[in-house]
Amino acid sequence: VSLSSEGESLKFGAAEATLRLEGRVEVYLGDLLECTRAELRAQLAAALDELPRQRQNELLFKHVAQVVLLAAQLTWTARTEEAIARISAGSAAALAGYCA
Repeated sequence: VSLSSEGESLKFGAAEATLRLEGRVEVYLGDLLECTRAELRAQLAAALDELPRQRQNELLFKHVAQVVLLAAQLTWTARTEEAIARISAGSAAALAGYCA
């Protein structure tokens, strides 16, 4: 478990089983960093999958805020690019569909 200064905790999944507090400190810290990255990637994938079905504030109770914000930004960017492409293609209803 990793704890931020804001009080959020990041619980490591399967990667935690491979993390051992032994050997050289720089090797351990490198392994810790890789476990953290792997867990954040897994949580981001889960948040992106859950975002269309759940509200952002509900996701904040399941994932760290950084992951939820990134998932929301990625979703917003994809929807915006799609709307721009539809407008460029001449769709009169693209903006209305985007805002719905």
